[in-house]
Amino acid sequence: MSPPEERVSGQAVILSLAGDEAGVVILQADSISFYEPDASGFILVQTLALSRNHAMSRDPRGRVILHSGGQMFTAYLPGQQCEGMRPEHGNKQSTASVQCRDSDDPWPLGRASYTENALFPENERAFYNSAQNYFTGMVTPALSFDLPPFFDAVEWPRGGGRALLIHETSGAVELIEGKSRKTISGVRDWGSDLAVLHTQCGVEPVVLVSASGEAFKDSLRAYNIPAQEAVAASAPLALDGAVMSMTQWNENSAAVVVRIDDGNGASHDEVLRVSTLCS
Repeated sequence: MSPPEERVSGQAVILSLAGDEAGVVILQADSISFYEPDASGFILVQTLALSRNHAMSRDPRGRVILHSGGQMFTAYLPGQQCEGMRPEHGNKQSTASVQCRDSDDPWPLGRASYTENALFPENERAFYNSAQNYFTGMVTPALSFDLPPFFDAVEWPRGGGRALLIHETSGAVELIEGKSRKTISGVRDWGSDLAVLHTQCGVEPVVLVSASGEAFKDSLRAYNIPAQEAVAASAPLALDGAVMSMTQWNENSAAVVVRIDDGNGASHDEVLRVSTLCS
């Protein structure tokens, strides 16, 4: 099995994105853009500016959520929450709208859309540290124990039940199952973002991760977690730059933002849609 890449779009300094068959919503620090598919790929339909009342940290995160039905969205930025509606697909007269407010409300965990097949219910949320680039460990609904600060969390289907896989700021990866916390071994070179992909290769899903980010050019790799150890399920997939973020697209694929050095101190971001193949 290997994780092949499908280039979806490109845009500079992307914090987060969400997409479906109708198009892609891309969030930046000061704007949100809307793309629709055409014969050649994706084309930009509209961009809206986002006003901000305070500065961001050096490496901020963001999150865009498409709500059930796909027309409405919510965008989360450090210290800010925006609600809006994207253009109606196929209607050239339709325009997007967005309204933002200062907010310290918790961010949803899980994938970037909430449909009847969503992995996380929409009320699963975590508090984001606006001065840094991680979640504090406080979640709602509250667990019976405290979590450490973490970069990312994904649902991990396990034995017909539900567990939470978190990548902590310390570099450790834990599986939260029921009232227990289990440390996963074999994760020393994992990057901070996670995505869970269901495959046709076996009963259990795989977790897609990047390398630790220490190299100029990054890579992606899929892992199984049969017990408390991560076991490589694919060869590394080499990339042309560094992975900046990873977003769950649907059960079978993830959107990966890769920052590519253009030389002379300039760079741009590209978005790859990554899925799995069985061999």
